[in-house]
Amino acid sequence: MNLTREIALRFLMSRKGPGRFTGIVSMAGMGVGCFALVISLAVLNGFEGQVREKLRGFDGDLRLTGTELDATIQLLENRPEIQSVMPFKTRQGLVQYRSNQRMVTFKAVDMQMMQSFYNVSIQGEIPQKNGILIGRDTAARLGVRVGDEMIISSPLDQTPSIGFPHRLKTIVNGIFHSQILDYDDRIIFLPAETGELLFRRLDRWDGIDLRIYPETNLEDAETSIAAVLPKGVILQTWEDIHSILVKAMRLERLGAISVLSLIILVAAFNLTATLSLITVQKIKEIGILRAMGTPIHTLKNVLVIQGFWRGGWGAFLGLLSGCCLVFIQNITGFIPLPTDIYFMRTLPMQLLPADILLIAIIASGFILISSWAASRKVAIIEPRDALQWTK
Repeated sequence: MNLTREIALRFLMSRKGPGRFTGIVSMAGMGVGCFALVISLAVLNGFEGQVREKLRGFDGDLRLTGTELDATIQLLENRPEIQSVMPFKTRQGLVQYRSNQRMVTFKAVDMQMMQSFYNVSIQGEIPQKNGILIGRDTAARLGVRVGDEMIISSPLDQTPSIGFPHRLKTIVNGIFHSQILDYDDRIIFLPAETGELLFRRLDRWDGIDLRIYPETNLEDAETSIAAVLPKGVILQTWEDIHSILVKAMRLERLGAISVLSLIILVAAFNLTATLSLITVQKIKEIGILRAMGTPIHTLKNVLVIQGFWRGGWGAFLGLLSGCCLVFIQNITGFIPLPTDIYFMRTLPMQLLPADILLIAIIASGFILISSWAASRKVAIIEPRDALQWTK
């Protein structure tokens, strides 16, 4: 056995003195810190994954805006990476039911592709002719149910000579539930034909939502599609459309890592104190080794090995227990969520290999720094003083 490891093992096997208790505390601290990081990152990844899935299910993967969109549709129909194309027109307008009015966003689309493109649950049926599809929150605020008549109007398309906005009487054919952001409270879907009647000043498409095949890489699809687009057409990914939300999720993730890493930092301070205490307890043994010609770097390595043994085991057990909890939650879903607040029944957890590697690097870095700081005291111990030390 290597001399350094043998000395470190003998020091570890010693059960005398308070160093054993502080070693257990530092090991437990490392475990708790790593466990907390695993769970927090898994939960953040789970919620982020659900939000990404909902946003892509509603807005598509890519969006085209600008001019020359009619000609662009023909260019995209035969692209191998594109699964479906959904052109749309959108306008701010008013919806009225009895004496209640509400400002909403009308979105005129091809209703034949409604269910195949948009990942939403629908109560009722897909609108035809003068029908509309409203969000669940809008329906609840206005007291509307399937089959009720509503009046929709677009003030931006009012006739200047008369001065009143064009109004249409429609029937609520369905109520959709997207479970994402404020879409259920803001958006109303119209058939493309109804949009042409209502949006009198809008003679072209406002945008085109694209859905790519699941096996296609989004960045590769964006690059290949952008290469064939005419001038005046802007291509955005769903992350570009919701850039503020994406940045907020990334900042939340960074904040969680920074705050929970403080637990590991406190455990690292405790580990430094433990190793320093071991140095004091074993000062006579260290003096004997120094007198026998043992190099200083060997004694430093002894403390570093002890630090990694104590802290490393704690970090490993914390990582292992966290991964087990994530695995059990994904299989059984034993941690529920209130369905009246969240759009999911159980707490979502998703753990990535990169997260485990990141936590291991953070823990190893703190352990290395704390062990190195404690080992510096060995260099200032003189053999003569160490041999005369009285415990």
